[in-house]
Amino acid sequence: LTSIADGGFTGLRKLKQLFLTSNKLVKLSAEVFHDLGSLQKLYLTNNQLENIPDLKYATSLTYLTVDNNELKSARLSEGFRNITNLTTLILSNNPLLKTLSDDDFASLPRESLRKIDLSRCNFQSGSITNCKCTTRYRSVNCKRRKI
Repeated sequence: LTSIADGGFTGLRKLKQLFLTSNKLVKLSAEVFHDLGSLQKLYLTNNQLENIPDLKYATSLTYLTVDNNELKSARLSEGFRNITNLTTLILSNNPLLKTLSDDDFASLPRESLRKIDLSRCNFQSGSITNCKCTTRYRSVNCKRRKI
């Protein structure tokens, strides 16, 4: 699977979990998730995503994993402001992810978030220690990739 058309999940309003793992997805538009307001868990592991998709329609999301992809940025879109129940965000094993900024998670409501996993990414020296996001959330795993 290399792409999903906008509205590809139309009519699946009660869907709670979606596994899109081990595909060759490079990009997903917000419109792919248009009817998925009840979606609670989204698994995007083992794809080729370069950016975290805008999930503004997935307002019930509690768990998101975008590990083992080709993320170049951890920036979350403004649409994440609508996702107030997200407790877990997994971005581990993204070797192209080299820097982290305070702005990356600015749109994420921090009241509910319990865990961010950024382990085994190739962060450049100092890019994490200068980011306030590592102290803002309850659990942030930034263990470096073993060389």
